[in-house]
Amino acid sequence: MRRVQSSDQWEPVKAPPRPDGDRPRGKPRPQIPVARDLTQVRATRALIVAAAVQALVVALAAARVTSSVSGDRPLGWSDGLGAAALVAASFVVISIGQFVRANQRLASRADEATAREAQLLAVTGEWIWSTDAEMSIVSSNVLVERFLGLAVEDVLGMSFVALLHPGEREAGRARLPPGPAEPSGWSEWRARFIHRNGEMRWLETNAVAIDGVDGQHAGYRGTARDVTDSVLNEEARIAATDAYRQKLARVRYVLEHPAESLHVVFQPIVSGDGTIDGVEALSRFLLEPHRSPDEWFAEAAEVGLAVALEMLAIREALAQLDDLPDGYLAVNVSPATLLALDPTDLCTDRSDLPARLVLELTEHIVIEAYGPLRAAIDELRRSGIRIAVDDAGAGYSSLQHILEIRPDFIKLDRSMVAGIARDPIRRALVSAVTDFSSKIGADVIAEGVEDTADLHVLRAVGVRWVQGYLLARPGPPPMVVRSIPESGLRAVVIDDDPAVRLLVTQIAHRSGVEVIGQASDGSEGLDLAERLEPDLVVLDLSMPVMGGESALPHLRERLPDAYIIVLSGSAESEAGPRLVQAGADAFVEKFDAALRLVDLFERAVERFRGPSA
Repeated sequence: MRRVQSSDQWEPVKAPPRPDGDRPRGKPRPQIPVARDLTQVRATRALIVAAAVQALVVALAAARVTSSVSGDRPLGWSDGLGAAALVAASFVVISIGQFVRANQRLASRADEATAREAQLLAVTGEWIWSTDAEMSIVSSNVLVERFLGLAVEDVLGMSFVALLHPGEREAGRARLPPGPAEPSGWSEWRARFIHRNGEMRWLETNAVAIDGVDGQHAGYRGTARDVTDSVLNEEARIAATDAYRQKLARVRYVLEHPAESLHVVFQPIVSGDGTIDGVEALSRFLLEPHRSPDEWFAEAAEVGLAVALEMLAIREALAQLDDLPDGYLAVNVSPATLLALDPTDLCTDRSDLPARLVLELTEHIVIEAYGPLRAAIDELRRSGIRIAVDDAGAGYSSLQHILEIRPDFIKLDRSMVAGIARDPIRRALVSAVTDFSSKIGADVIAEGVEDTADLHVLRAVGVRWVQGYLLARPGPPPMVVRSIPESGLRAVVIDDDPAVRLLVTQIAHRSGVEVIGQASDGSEGLDLAERLEPDLVVLDLSMPVMGGESALPHLRERLPDAYIIVLSGSAESEAGPRLVQAGADAFVEKFDAALRLVDLFERAVERFRGPSA
C-alpha cells in the first residue's frame, strides 16, 4: 500500500507504555469467547449431569424389579447402590465420550473459523481487532502493521483511543459506554490515526458490541481499512471544485464588467530609424488578485471562456484604433480563437481595418492538427489580415509553427534577444533566423529589447524591427519612443574589395558606428586616417600597393588611441599574434567577419564610451 505523507505531522505512535489516561490496568484481557460456543459448552455439561442422574434412577428401578420377580429377599440400599453405580459408570463413560467428541467438534469449528478469518483477510485486506469494555485492544490480526506500523504484540493492551490522531480522541472516548449503557457499535466511521512513523492515516472502522459471560457490555469487535487515498482525493476534488467556481466567477465578472476590470495598453514596434511601424495591444487586468495576463487567459481556458475573453480584449483594442499611430495593430490570439474568428465580425465598420490588423498566434500552444488552422488563416489573409508567430523560440514547436503557418512576421522571444551582445551563440542563431525569414518573405521583430548594446547587435545581424522597454513601455496612446543615440564612433575602412567595404560599412552602421571614409590600399588609407582621425580602423591584410601589415605600424603611430581591426582573406591564424604585437587590437578572417565584426565593434564602443547599462 502506498504511504501518503501528510503535512499534518505528529509524534510517532510508540508501543506500551501508552499516554496517561489511556493505560489499562493489569494484563491484557484474554480474547472474549463467542457466545454461541459458550452455549454449546453449557449444553454439553448439562447433558452429562442429566445422563448420570438418569443412570442412577434406572439402576435402582431395575434392581427392585429383578428382586420382586425372583422372589428373593428384598433389595437393600447397598445392593441397589452397587448396581446403580455399575450402570451409572457405563452411562458416564458414554457421556464422557460424547463430551470429548463435542469438544473436538468445537475445536474443529474454531480451526474452521480461523481459516475463514484468514481467507476473509486475504480477500478484504482489513485490520480485524477487538477491545474490552475500556477500549483496550485484546486481539488483532497482522494487518495492523501495514496500516499503523505496529506489530500485533505492540498493540495488545494499548488503548484504541491512543492510536487516534489527537483531533479524533475526544470522539473516540465518546464511544466508551456511559455506565450501564450497552452501545451497539458504529458503522463506517472515518477517523485519523497516527502511523508509527508520525504520518497521518485515515481509517474507516466498523464495530459491533459484544457481551461477556455475564451478559454485560464486554467490548467491541471490529474491522478497519485504509481510506487515506480516497479521503485525500475527495478533499482535492472538493478543493478543485471550489477553485473552479472561483475562477469561473472571476472571468465572468471581467466579461460582464470590462470597463472596471480590463485595460488595454499599447507598445510600439520600432524600425531602425526610430519610426513606429506598428503597435501591439496588451491586456492589463485590474481585479484582485493582481496576476499576469498569461495567468488570466490560462484561467479563462480552464473554465471554457478563453475565446470570449480574447475577443473582448480584441474589441477593446480596436475601439482605440483612431488614437493610435499610423501602422498596424497587433493583437494576440490563441489557435482556438483564430479558428472561431469571422473576419466580417471585425472588419464591417472600417474598410482600412484588415490591412492594419495583425493576429499574433501564441507560439507556446500545442496545435494538434494544422489543416483547419491553415484554412482559417487563408480566409483571413484573403480579407487582408496578416499573421505573426509570437514568442518564437520560447515554446514547444517554433519551427513547426513557422513551417506550417508561413507567417508574415516572426517575433523573437526575449529569451533569444536578452544578452545577445555578449553571447555569440545567440548572435549566430538570430542571424540564421533573420536569413531564413528573408527567404520566406517574413519580417523579424525582436521582443524584449532592454539594452542598448543588444539593440546595436540586433541591427547589425539584420533585425529591422524591435520592441521593448528600452524604446517604450506599454501605455495608452499617444505613443512616445525614446531616442537611442548612436555610439558616436567614427570609422575608416581600408580594403581593395568594394564588396568587403560595403559589408563592413553596413555592419558598422547597424552597430551605431559611422563610416566617415573608405580607401582601397594602405598608402591611401594612411593619408585618410591622418586627415580624419577616426576612432576605429578596419584594415585589409593583403592589398596591391601597400598591404595592411606594412601600413599597421604607421597607423598605430599616427592614431595611438584608435581601435584597429585587421582583416585577412586567407586562413593565416599564425599572423594574428604577429599583427597584435605590431599594434592591431584584433585579427579577423573574412569568412567569419559578418559575425565577428559585430562583437568587435561593440568592444570598441565599450572602450570609448564605457560598458552599456
